[in-house]
Amino acid sequence: MSTALPISTIVVAMDLHDDLGDAVLITGTALSERLGAKLHVVDIWPQLEAGGFPYSKMGEAAELDQYEAKRSERKAEFEARVLPIAPDAIRSALIGDTADTIAEYLSSENADLLVIGSHQKGFWERLWQGSVSDDTIHEAPCAVFVVTAPFAKGVH
Repeated sequence: MSTALPISTIVVAMDLHDDLGDAVLITGTALSERLGAKLHVVDIWPQLEAGGFPYSKMGEAAELDQYEAKRSERKAEFEARVLPIAPDAIRSALIGDTADTIAEYLSSENADLLVIGSHQKGFWERLWQGSVSDDTIHEAPCAVFVVTAPFAKGVH
């Protein structure tokens, strides 16, 4: 007897500046097409941390303007990267801590599957550098499909 896992909503967590980003997006898109699932693609932008001002060389308003300008650039880059591969996807540029923000988004959309990339860092790398994908996987309230570097080599 086989049981199928019903998947109607897939969320792709994409890091634009990661070499696995395109493979993660292509994998999520292919899965959504094959399963007839709704596709969401998210990018996370870090929250502006209070504390730069008054120690920053620029004023608070200038720091906020710079933050918003960089975020606008990132949103444009995100749209340009996602549209050719997944034109029908719901695209969301979110702000916050990556793992927590993705977990909240997954819950709010009742996601059935998260597609994320992982470089599979070793113990010492995770200890010193942390691992966003590891943290996100542990926070996810749904199934997770992890795209690794070896898997990504076969994705076109």
